[in-house]
Amino acid sequence: MLDIISEMKRLEKLAIEYDKDQEVAATQCDTNERMVGLVEKYGVERVSAASGLKVSSVAVYTSRRHPPRVSEATVKKAEYVLNKR
Repeated sequence: MLDIISEMKRLEKLAIEYDKDQEVAATQCDTNERMVGLVEKYGVERVSAASGLKVSSVAVYTSRRHPPRVSEATVKKAEYVLNKR
């Protein structure tokens, strides 16, 4: 009986970890898609200035098939600055 309970607790922890991983994956796609939307709307140079990233970094985040993840803070900063102008 004790083995079943410990196994259930272990599986619950794994399920929680899986949910967290899925949230991170969704955020990764979301932040990169949002960055692409900003570039399409405002242009690479303006997004670069607003986010504090180099133009080449913005290009990497928005043009590769499997780009590295853009941080949520960077995208929020760019959105805030560009929406205030």
